[in-house]
Amino acid sequence: MQDPATTKEAKPSPSKMTHAVRSGKTFLYMTGLIIACLAGYMYGNIGRDIDINYSISSVSIDSSLVHDALKKEAVQDLSRSVQGSSRSLPFGICDDNEDCETVAADDIVVIPSHSEKEEVQKDDQTSRKATIKRICRKYERLTSDEISDDTLKRLFVNEKHRIVYCSIPKASCTNWKRLMMVATNDSIDLESVTKFKAHHNGVLQTLYDYPEYERNTILKSYKKFTFVRNPFIRLLSAYKDKFESLRKYRSNPGGKYFRRYAADIMTKYRLNATLRELESGENVTWSEFILYVTHLAVDEFNEHWKPMYQLCDPCQVEYDFVGRVETINEDANYLLKEVMKLKTSKFPTFSDFATNSSEYTYAAYGDVTLQQLRLLWDIYKWDFWLFGFDKPDFI
Repeated sequence: MQDPATTKEAKPSPSKMTHAVRSGKTFLYMTGLIIACLAGYMYGNIGRDIDINYSISSVSIDSSLVHDALKKEAVQDLSRSVQGSSRSLPFGICDDNEDCETVAADDIVVIPSHSEKEEVQKDDQTSRKATIKRICRKYERLTSDEISDDTLKRLFVNEKHRIVYCSIPKASCTNWKRLMMVATNDSIDLESVTKFKAHHNGVLQTLYDYPEYERNTILKSYKKFTFVRNPFIRLLSAYKDKFESLRKYRSNPGGKYFRRYAADIMTKYRLNATLRELESGENVTWSEFILYVTHLAVDEFNEHWKPMYQLCDPCQVEYDFVGRVETINEDANYLLKEVMKLKTSKFPTFSDFATNSSEYTYAAYGDVTLQQLRLLWDIYKWDFWLFGFDKPDFI
């Protein structure tokens, strides 16, 4: 047996040492590479968040209280849409012969599956209908013993598809009437139905046209739906369409109808209105319209700016589907396919002047006094509450 003390320590061969050094370097290199990638990914996410926040916060904000509040809501919506519309993946796309390329947030759009969209729609409808029921139970003044004739006359019935639609002006009602016409008669070409024809078609029946016993049967067994809109944006849309754009109505009955409103507004709220102004009615200002609305009894309102709850009576009519103009594409296409079962699978393009522009809305309500805004809130608060729209921060 050899003495351990006298035994010489075996030295590794040069080739083994070289291999060990290379292995060590490789390990350190790979470790460093991983750390660098992780750091780059974290920095990229932080940078992207900073870029998003910076681009949002750099929006030009007016100094007035109304502008600040409106823009704050818009910024929150924008932030949610940015975060929800696309995602970046925590890895790169690499090829053996190429450098690694980062996958940018804008390069990948996550599209919900059909089942996910359905679940979102069902959740939205459950929430919207629950809100209506809660408000109706809480405030007895909103309930009545029977449905008014005015509501009955705007409940359009389609027996073929067993559906009932309550029409609310300035909430995409023209397109819904077009679709109801097509649902009633397949031979009608959707694109050929003009705006005037949609509202004066002689094709659609209303619930008012039925005897009372049939009305109850229809309300219990048919699918009932309506579409609503943010009350303040709807009011602005009514002004822009009926007064700011009154010139386009010169050659049809609608022009004469709203010229009478315009003459009444200018007579009451314009000093030294000229005869030509009163006859044409073509330059009623937004400020004059707001004065008119805030000083008139709600019962005397035209349907285009009358509160939506008074038009469609959601506390008396239990709607199966309540859509929103703000989410018109998702809501309408789901309704057409899953509820109405129509061959038309896509809702017509929705366009409502510049009221869809947030900048236009900011500018318009920035000219309204705080006292007038509070009066408008008193008029439209039930629409905000019943249909789940957030109360503006500036009121």
